[in-house]
Amino acid sequence: SLVGSEMCIRDRYGTIKKLLNRENTIALLPTGGGKSIIFQLSGILLPGPTLVVDPLISLINDQFVNLANLGLSSTGKTTSQLTATQKDIVQKCFASGEYLFMYIAPERLQIQEFRASLRSIPKRMPISLTVVDEAHTVSEWGHDFRPSYLQMGRNLEKFCSVNKDRKTTVVGLTGTASDNVLKDIKVELDIKNNDNVIIPPQGFDRKDISFKY
Repeated sequence: SLVGSEMCIRDRYGTIKKLLNRENTIALLPTGGGKSIIFQLSGILLPGPTLVVDPLISLINDQFVNLANLGLSSTGKTTSQLTATQKDIVQKCFASGEYLFMYIAPERLQIQEFRASLRSIPKRMPISLTVVDEAHTVSEWGHDFRPSYLQMGRNLEKFCSVNKDRKTTVVGLTGTASDNVLKDIKVELDIKNNDNVIIPPQGFDRKDISFKY
């Protein structure tokens, strides 16, 4: 609906404004609500590259292709589909500042070589924005079978910040999260201010979907 579209635009604008003000933020927007444009536009406006953590290779590939179709060719990705040589080339390109956006799986942050490379970047240019896409997986998967999601916010801050006074800004984006999951995300991403949690007032009720049993 038109009202729903206006609300999504307002929520996107509010989230982007917070990111440009360097505030850690969570945005819960429905599918098609414009979660990707939030970090894409913010990443273009902020100095330095943007690091995006995505849980699935299919999501990484999809966003990589979408950015390329928009003319943003300065984008890198590293997944298990690449050879060791290809990963090394991508990592060096990212470290040298050739990429505006870099997509990784959460497990990449557990690799010491990648951590060292990542930590060297802020010495030359800021990683102003770090993105946790599908942020509900921090809670739903992190406690079960993907421990790489645990301490995600702290690791991003540790390896992507210049120093304690010039920290990277972290944004968590998701289309769904229960109250308990939201609390987990806030703790993991170190978000203490409830004003930094953007949730559409209309909620996630989908009138076009019904369940019968």
